[in-house]
Amino acid sequence: MKQSCAEFLSLTHPVDTQRWQLTLTPRLSGGRGSLFGGVGLAAGIVALEHATNKPVIWATGQYLSITRPDERLDLEVILPAIGRNVVQGRVVGHVGDREIITIIGAAGARPSAA
Repeated sequence: MKQSCAEFLSLTHPVDTQRWQLTLTPRLSGGRGSLFGGVGLAAGIVALEHATNKPVIWATGQYLSITRPDERLDLEVILPAIGRNVVQGRVVGHVGDREIITIIGAAGARPSAA
């Protein structure tokens, strides 16, 4: 059975908010125990897609700090620009007071190919 990205990452959405949690397990971390960069970006994309109910069409991440094994990354989705077809958003990941990653992106789709 095929796993979704959210299932692979074991992302949790504890309450009905724009917040997600990612526990940093060894399979999501590199040799020194810090979060793999692609994992942080993927988690931000999943959170943005769920928050907007639209597919992400573009995203990038800025990594600001490293993580340690077994920490929990708290992801907060912020949607400053909600358009008819496209939503622009930001996902900020923290471990406690430490900002780890910021992802910005756009989600949406046009109603026709034209």
